[in-house]
Amino acid sequence: MMKLVLCFVAFFAAAFGSGDVTFIHHPKNIYFKGNEIVDQSFLTEIFSASLGFTTNQDSDWSGLRITNPFHYAEAIVVLFVDGIEKLESVKGHHFDLNTDEDEDTIWLNLERRVRNRFPSQNNTLMRVELTEGPNGLVPFYNLIGEADNTVLPDVQFLDLNVTEDRAFLSEISLLQDIVKKVESGSISRDGIPDVYWFLLRGLHAVWDLHSDESPATVEAEQLLKDTVNEMNRAFIKAYEGRVLITMITSDVSHTRQVRQVASPEATRASSVDIKAAPTYDENYPVIFNIILWFMVTFVMALLAICLVIMRMDPGRDSIIYRMTTMKSMKKEN
Repeated sequence: MMKLVLCFVAFFAAAFGSGDVTFIHHPKNIYFKGNEIVDQSFLTEIFSASLGFTTNQDSDWSGLRITNPFHYAEAIVVLFVDGIEKLESVKGHHFDLNTDEDEDTIWLNLERRVRNRFPSQNNTLMRVELTEGPNGLVPFYNLIGEADNTVLPDVQFLDLNVTEDRAFLSEISLLQDIVKKVESGSISRDGIPDVYWFLLRGLHAVWDLHSDESPATVEAEQLLKDTVNEMNRAFIKAYEGRVLITMITSDVSHTRQVRQVASPEATRASSVDIKAAPTYDENYPVIFNIILWFMVTFVMALLAICLVIMRMDPGRDSIIYRMTTMKSMKKEN
């Protein structure tokens, strides 16, 4: 019986993989609690709720709480580190991740929601594959201008002559270029939600080549940690704190043996019949909150008036009584 259970667990891990999601920074009205496992497919709902959107999926997950409906995030920044299960050295609120959905599906769902909500606005919706080198940064450079000449970081244990090490350092260098551009003030908040989605895939190859506790791997992790901290500070400054910065690590692409890829026809069919929520105007949440709090104030005022009327004495408190007292009648005579 025990062998059967172990086989089942091994099959489940191989099929779905595992990962971690770390919320590095969040606006003041949003905070995360507990350590409950979260489905990767539910991340779209978390990002949508952080932007103030209506969520489409009910869940018992209780790790997110929103305390103020007036100060949502204005940007979502995601760094997806492919091929590793967890990076505990990065500070933030960690949740174990059930990788039940592909990374690109989450991105497409989030992108579609933002476009449906703000169809006529010039949102920044950007997905950057760092493995593609400078060519992968073309959308980013079109937004903020080209970066200076890329310089690889100085390293002690990683070897620039090793293909795996050089590929990882190239990705880190490109991410640092992005951070420098953000720090220069090329990006600022404008009240319209933006999404920045960065993919880093080179760390897994470094792990496989050097082992997870080797000096080269430790140096690679430290480089990534330092770059993430710099990215965190840059986007917080650019959006004045109203940004949700997240790092997702997942080994699903290296543990899942069989992946079902939908055909273009099936993808188009599913995108047509998605039964998406209706599109609302960008002023909908503002108007809704104004009406909501006006009604609350009106009800409280009406209740106070009713209580005052209930305690009134028709004899003493009535103007008619004071005008018809005996003293008033004698003065008139």
